[in-house]
Amino acid sequence: MGSTGGGRLRRRRRNGLLALLTALALIAAACGSTATDTATTEGEAETEEVVEETATEPEAEEEAMEDEEDEAVDDEDVEEEAMEDEGSEDDSEEVVAEAPAEEEVVEAEPVVLDTLGTSVEVDLGVAAETFETPGFAAVGRAGELGPVGYSQLVFLRPTGFASLEQRNADFPLPLFTDTLENWLTHPEVNVVEQSDTTIGGFSATLTELTIERSDDSVQECGPPPEDQCIFFASTPDPAEASVTVLRTGEPIHLWEIDQGGEAPLIALVIVLEGDDEWSAIAEGAIEAAVIGDAMPAPEGIVTLREAGEHTFDSLGGITMTLPEDSIVLEGSTCVLLQFPIDNFESGMIFGRIGQDIEGNPIPDVETYEANFDGQVSREGTGRTLDLFGTTLTEFAVEEMGQNMAVSSCAEEGDDPFGDVLAGFIGAGTEYVADAEDGGVYLVGWTTIVAEQSDQRLAQFDQIVESLVVAGG
Repeated sequence: MGSTGGGRLRRRRRNGLLALLTALALIAAACGSTATDTATTEGEAETEEVVEETATEPEAEEEAMEDEEDEAVDDEDVEEEAMEDEGSEDDSEEVVAEAPAEEEVVEAEPVVLDTLGTSVEVDLGVAAETFETPGFAAVGRAGELGPVGYSQLVFLRPTGFASLEQRNADFPLPLFTDTLENWLTHPEVNVVEQSDTTIGGFSATLTELTIERSDDSVQECGPPPEDQCIFFASTPDPAEASVTVLRTGEPIHLWEIDQGGEAPLIALVIVLEGDDEWSAIAEGAIEAAVIGDAMPAPEGIVTLREAGEHTFDSLGGITMTLPEDSIVLEGSTCVLLQFPIDNFESGMIFGRIGQDIEGNPIPDVETYEANFDGQVSREGTGRTLDLFGTTLTEFAVEEMGQNMAVSSCAEEGDDPFGDVLAGFIGAGTEYVADAEDGGVYLVGWTTIVAEQSDQRLAQFDQIVESLVVAGG
């Protein structure tokens, strides 16, 4: 079972729909042009007949008609001049009225970033665009900001940095656990120079680096031109920018800004090749940045918990004993564990789910099973579990295909991507039962490594035995 972000997924679907509508519009325009050409061809014969009839009229009538046309033209000229005079006055009024709005669009103003725990104010000196989620903020020139592949200024309060083993993972963890010092030892990272400096009144270390191409780098990091990337750091929000990457071939300036006993504030200037203007803009903005008091990094639903007993707020309170250090994703109605903490191989879930990944309600076990139709096999084991004030039935489960069905712990009507997401990634077992207030109680485990099955099953049974939930 795993967690992933959906913001970009939604944007890709929306962009695909817009592309389809644009294509339909172009087809419609082409069809309209063809119809116009046909109508013109059919009307040519009628036009020739009118011309021949007009040629047989007396010349006196033609002269009279020409005089009338000249008078009409003179009248139209007078009316057009009057309209132009009036239009000039109106246009002047409109320009005066709209001038402030135009100035607001192009005016260069400082931007305040307030999702980092510690506030940061930067002034690019040009019109700016921002993108922010908890622990992550990106600033770029207006109309030129994207998730990757654009010159930009990025601020992070990382939950951790990618380890050497994670630089080419097929499915990145929502939480990295390594340090920046170790990340800088990646074979792909070329540290050019390091120096001490001061940013916004705080001590900082500047690292100038590049990312070199490697067979171990993540492939095809878009948008075009496609290049390679390696994972960099994770931030608290799994719905948007929980995992950041850095592309090969781009000179990168990285500041680690000391926040005392709090997690450091990271600033990155990313410059596309040849964009010398942005290099000067961004570095000037960093040097003049105004940074607020040192504050804790934003909290997210992803945390690292040490082995031992822990209590979570989900479903009014769930207490369990973790047999080893665990990556924990706590949602509003469930707790998801991931093992081991340095890769994505096994998972366990405890709680209630209420909808699928598309936001469709899952009111009962029958709907839940139908949601996985054709993608997992399920077979009863004969075991049951008394929990949540009811009896759950156990099934042996095995994923059958790559397109696994995914469920969300979000309450019905809430954004399914705004909470914990879970689905089978290999083989395991699950206990299920209809929840009294709607949805499905789900307690299960899964792993993609067959050699871990016995170990994970033993740990799962150990956790289940330790479970204490509010209300029984």
